[in-house]
Amino acid sequence: MDRPIAPDPLLNMTGSGGRTASTFDVNYFFDRGTNSPSICKFCRDLHNRNPAEFDNKYPSRMIQYSKNTATSTLRLHIEKFHLLDYLDLALQKDRDWPIQVKVVKDCITNGYSLQELKSLVDRGVGLKNLPPHPVIPTPNPGSGDTNDDHRSGTPPFSIAIFHKSLVNFIIADDQSLQVVECKEFRRLLLLLKSDLKESDIPHCTKIKSSIIQAWKDYFVVLKTELQVHTLTYIEST
Repeated sequence: MDRPIAPDPLLNMTGSGGRTASTFDVNYFFDRGTNSPSICKFCRDLHNRNPAEFDNKYPSRMIQYSKNTATSTLRLHIEKFHLLDYLDLALQKDRDWPIQVKVVKDCITNGYSLQELKSLVDRGVGLKNLPPHPVIPTPNPGSGDTNDDHRSGTPPFSIAIFHKSLVNFIIADDQSLQVVECKEFRRLLLLLKSDLKESDIPHCTKIKSSIIQAWKDYFVVLKTELQVHTLTYIEST
C-alpha cells in the first residue's frame, strides 16, 4: 500500500532516528553530538583508508568542525566535496526531507531536475553559474508560423531531459500514466530517434515516481516564491 501523500512532504516529515527532516542531510553526512565536534563521515572514512595519501591530496580539507558550527557551514562542506553523493541521496525514492544545499536549491528554482543536476555533476560541470533551464516554446497554431524557429530553444537530447519531457507531457495534457505502456506510443518514440532503445523509455511505475519527485521539487520553487512575495509585501507595508 502506498504511503499517503502529505500536503507538504518536504517540511512535515521526520527523518531517521527521530531527527527532524530539516537536518536529515547534515546528519547523514556528519557525526554530530550536543557536546562533541561535527565530523564528516565520508572524509573520515577516506582519511582512515590511507591517512598519508589523504593529507597529501587534500592538505586544506577540514574533516572536523567545532560543536557550535552552523548547519549552513556544514552544508557548504557537502556542496564543495560531496555534491554527487548528496544528489544520489536526494534522488532516493520517497525522499521526505527538503533540499537545502543552496546551489542545488537555486538550480531547482531555475527549472532543473535533480536527475539533470546529477548528470551535469557526473560530467564535471559546475552548478553555480548554470543559466536558467531552457524552455521549449509552444508554437501558436494561429500565428501562421510554420517554420522551425521555435526549435531554437530546444535543449540537446539526453535521457534525463527526455524523461522530464515525458513527465511534462503527461502533466500538461492530463494524460493517463498508462500512455507509456501503449505499444504504438513507444514505437513512435523509437521511430523519432533512431538510437533510442526500448529500455530508455520509462514504464508506468518509473513515470509515477518521476511525477511525484517533480511535485516535491516544485514545492522548493513554490516556497522560494512565497518567501519573496511575503518579504515584498512586508517591505511595502
